[in-house]
This record gives sequence, structure tokens and C-alpha cells, in this order.
Amino acid sequence: MAQRQMETLNRGLVAVRKNSTQIYLSWRLFGNDPSNVSFNLYRSTNGGTPSKQNVTPITATTDYTDAPGSTNLTNNAYSYFVRP
Repeated sequence: MAQRQMETLNRGLVAVRKNSTQIYLSWRLFGNDPSNVSFNLYRSTNGGTPSKQNVTPITATTDYTDAPGSTNLTNNAYSYFVRP
């Protein structure tokens, strides 16, 4: 049996502005992730210390809608990362 060829990929986190107060985020689920994998999402605002955004680990999906609280998302620079 031939072995599967695996590419070296990261989670491929993508952030899209949903509206004036929300950011939709989505990331990859790897084929070799365990079936019980869960994720935590972190946000940094204007280069500050990252903080975890989800209250409980994300288990059912690989997406999240963040509501940073700003009514004008263009005034802040947000960066995100996700960890299993």
C-alpha cells in the first residue's frame, strides 16, 4: 500500500470583516488531527498581549465570530492565532 503524501501546512487562519463590529475567523482541520481535537483562539489588539477569546474550547467547528467591541474596526489592528 502506498503511503499518503502529506504537505506541510499551517492552520491557514483567515479573518474576514463580517460587519462593523464582528470578524469571522476560519481555519484548517488537519486530516491527522485526533477526533477529539479542540481549539483556542487568541487576539492581540494593536500589538498588545494576546488574550484568549473563547470561553470554552472550540470543539464542533473550525470557525468563530469575534466581536472585539469596537464600533469601528478600522481604528484597531487585530491579529489572531489559533492553537489546538
